[in-house]
Amino acid sequence: MKQNRNKPKLGQHFLKDENVKKIILETVKKQKCKNIIEIGPGDGSITNDLIDMSSNYLGIEYDQSLYNKLSTKYRKNINVNFINEDAGLLRTDTLKSFFKSQYILVGNLPYYASNKIVRNFISSDFKPKNLIIMVQKEVADSYLCKPPKMKFLSNSIQIYADTELIVNVDPESFDPMPNVKSSVVCLNLKPFDMIPKNPEKIINTIKNGFDSPRKKIRNSFTGIKKDKIEKILIDLNLDLNLRPGNLTLENWEQIHNSINNEN
Repeated sequence: MKQNRNKPKLGQHFLKDENVKKIILETVKKQKCKNIIEIGPGDGSITNDLIDMSSNYLGIEYDQSLYNKLSTKYRKNINVNFINEDAGLLRTDTLKSFFKSQYILVGNLPYYASNKIVRNFISSDFKPKNLIIMVQKEVADSYLCKPPKMKFLSNSIQIYADTELIVNVDPESFDPMPNVKSSVVCLNLKPFDMIPKNPEKIINTIKNGFDSPRKKIRNSFTGIKKDKIEKILIDLNLDLNLRPGNLTLENWEQIHNSINNEN
């Protein structure tokens, strides 16, 4: 089996650190949710434990050979299922056939696809309650940013979720070792009534505003006249010298509504 484990194109780095596994499982247990999705169960390093914690378990494994092994190993387990899909492209409404109520998502996400997978789930109509995920530390740091160091990625995640660092993880905790550090983070999804109207449109406005992140916000938008942005900032009592990273999500929502004349 070991000769097939290192598949860089799939971003596979298998967790072997027992202490990190324990921390992840303790975090899952605290959520008190019996419906569990595991993204990339791989060689099953925590799969048995997650199945023991769950009433309904679904593993999403993109690697065909690993999917086949897992499906065979657990074929007699009731309420345990595996699908061979790209989690970043999965239609999340199909999950309703596995879970009739709230679920949580757990996963050691491939570095190259982590943002795509996270965004697919948190922006869907059938969202998880929480995501407890391993990602590259640099990405986790962006998820966790606060003003005045906000980034576009920070905003696009935090518009849907409150973010929490669980533990940082060294490369030696994996086989094969990655070239970067990792972090486990918990994304606690906000209730629907706490998410702004038209969040994806607001995210597009934020992306536009971060077109030149080192410039002052009045100069950082593409395709919008400077005097219009200045008037909006003045009307909102925002300092004209602020940069995109200084702004809160509430600020961005207000700017978006003013640009588009929305209430």
